[in-house]
Amino acid sequence: MEAKGVSLGAREFHRTVNLVFHGFESEVYDSIHLDMKLSLPHVFNALAEAWMSTGTVPRGLRVLDIGCGTGLSSELLMRTCLGARIEHIDMLDTSSEMLGKCDSRHSLKPVSRSLILGTLDQLTPGESYDLILTCSVLHHIPDLAEFLDLVARFQSPGGAFMHVQDPNGDYLHDHELAIRNQRLENRLSRRARPLTKRLRPKRILDKLRRQVTGRWEKSYIERINDELLSRRVIAEPLSEVELWQITDLHVFDGKGVSIKEMRQLLSSYRLVSARSYSFFGEICSELPRGLRAEETRLFSQQAPNGQHIGAIWRR
Repeated sequence: MEAKGVSLGAREFHRTVNLVFHGFESEVYDSIHLDMKLSLPHVFNALAEAWMSTGTVPRGLRVLDIGCGTGLSSELLMRTCLGARIEHIDMLDTSSEMLGKCDSRHSLKPVSRSLILGTLDQLTPGESYDLILTCSVLHHIPDLAEFLDLVARFQSPGGAFMHVQDPNGDYLHDHELAIRNQRLENRLSRRARPLTKRLRPKRILDKLRRQVTGRWEKSYIERINDELLSRRVIAEPLSEVELWQITDLHVFDGKGVSIKEMRQLLSSYRLVSARSYSFFGEICSELPRGLRAEETRLFSQQAPNGQHIGAIWRR
């Protein structure tokens, strides 16, 4: 913050960067996260089936999708065995741009839903939900204890809290995971590998094409910096990695999201199922074909030591 001339306190800086970041990211979110659409259905299915197997899932489910983004998480939820039991979804996000994309998602047209701009603490007191969902959200939350306490306030008795696509804090430094990560690195060593999954070959080709044709449109990262600079939030631009260190907080803090810690934070809940994945450090669709079968086998065996974790808890 000092190096970039930040004019705000840490909490407000984090909030502002997230708002600006996700506003611009809404334009490209579905394309740069196509891997999630391709790879996460089996995770959603496994967690949904685990709750169904308890025999306690009511019909007419009221769902709250926190940080719903463009609506991908609700779409994946609707495709599970729970889909036929969902009566209504409240879709909550801090980005009006994300909600705009969510509103136009064709797959969600058949389900009753409401779009809510704001944060969890701004919901109407007394509201309750049978299922509360977060996908790729918890690693953005600075204070997980505070957040999960709010989740419990809006959770119906006997209801479930499902979270997916979190960095697996209990195994981030696991020896076997490190070995598998190295195996993937060795496979990709002869390829030009992007710095991060957010960078796609298509974006690189588009950039080269614009340079050749002379037509140049700023990337969403550049536009985020322009907005932060114009608001005088920062005095110097942030790099892509610096932006993600701010927004994807628990991906970069070395701690991730710990199921062991959440057992204490969700003291009024019982863990129904936790499923790990990304056993080579990358989501399944990003793996070379030869490693996908091993990824599937480890997931089927419910191995705990993948890069990502998803879980479902019953209150």
